[in-house]
Amino acid sequence: MFAWLGNFKLLAYSANRGPLAHPGLSAGQWLLMLLLPFFPAKRGHRRAKAGGVLLALGGNIALGLALTAFLTSPAGAASSVLRHTGYALYVFVAASLLLDCAMPLGCAALNHMDLQPSMDNPFVSTSVREFWGRRYNQIVSAILQDTVYLPIVEGRWVAAPREQPQEEPVEQRQLAKGGDNGSSEGAPTADAAPSGLRRRAAVAAAGPAAAAARKLHHVESTSSTGAATAMINAAATAGAGFHGADSSASLAAMGPQDGTQAGQVQAGQGRRRRVPCSRARQLVAMAASFAVSGVMHEVCIAFMCGGRLEGSYHMLCFFLLQPLIIVAQDAATAALLPLWLLTPQEEEAALRARAGGSSSARARGSSSSPGKWTLARRAVTVLRVLVTAVLVVASADVLFWGPFETCRIDERGLKEVLVGVQNVKGWVAAARAWFASAAAL
Repeated sequence: MFAWLGNFKLLAYSANRGPLAHPGLSAGQWLLMLLLPFFPAKRGHRRAKAGGVLLALGGNIALGLALTAFLTSPAGAASSVLRHTGYALYVFVAASLLLDCAMPLGCAALNHMDLQPSMDNPFVSTSVREFWGRRYNQIVSAILQDTVYLPIVEGRWVAAPREQPQEEPVEQRQLAKGGDNGSSEGAPTADAAPSGLRRRAAVAAAGPAAAAARKLHHVESTSSTGAATAMINAAATAGAGFHGADSSASLAAMGPQDGTQAGQVQAGQGRRRRVPCSRARQLVAMAASFAVSGVMHEVCIAFMCGGRLEGSYHMLCFFLLQPLIIVAQDAATAALLPLWLLTPQEEEAALRARAGGSSSARARGSSSSPGKWTLARRAVTVLRVLVTAVLVVASADVLFWGPFETCRIDERGLKEVLVGVQNVKGWVAAARAWFASAAAL
């Protein structure tokens, strides 16, 4: 997997995309970004934090041991659905241990850069689109967007130059310094206001981009919105059409962003120019991204099968099926659910899209508590989460896990875990014996 990510990062770098193309990286940081499964955090997504690392580590280890005990027991072999669900949880635990638990160390090594966690509570996804685009394995999702999705959407392999942030006007810089003359003689005026007020006035007049130009200590991703999230609009706006694809900003499904943070990103790195793009091209880009993911999964399975292809190509078919499920589910959601039954984030995004980004969009929206969680909205959201889980688990049960069982990858993996547990028990017993003998002396 690390080789897959490293090669695709270099591929994206050749097109001036991806994490390696971010400005401000030293040679050591660039090498770490290449070799390790780290990716700058996406706008609007949760950042990796060091606070709960030990708690998450202990929880993942406990869950992994419980799953091992279940899958190696007769109960685990009784039902293929239960066994495959256990495999899915096992993959989640393995990815969290391998990627997310090392994120705080990566943040420190990369000069406290905000990094993207691999998993973001995939069990609460309200749609298959959200599952793949915002919550599950976001490292792979981000690199597929840079190497497959964005080149197709933009119609060019090499990324367009970023728009340079506008410099602060001379008058505003003088105002921030203390007025046109730099003098405070005579009666107090607006120009002679306290320096802090002048700075705040200049910041307000110049806008968030100019204010953020003085805070360029952040290095953040502006082009990684997820291979599936940026592929199609939110379900509520499925019929509204597309007016373009902006590779630096999230689409409607991403929800509202923090204005100050967005200003910092735009000022620090510039922003990709908006590229006119049809819905058909975005759907083609989405399908291509999933197809490439399927091919790479087939390659990984071939390595685990001793260097030979498994032969059924069920893994590839699984990923080719996902775009069809996404389109069908989004169309059904748009047709069956009114705005006031969508999540507040989806409702706000849909209203903003319909009103052309107007600040009064929500005021002209639905009449049933726009932006608030109502009882009906919570019930519908729970139902959508259950439907999404059924769609993902059912499609994986039919197509995804078969290649693992054909090559006995699952059996070999469980045996390796059991051997590791026995080794740890032996080390603990040896340590206890050594301490006991030392205490006896």
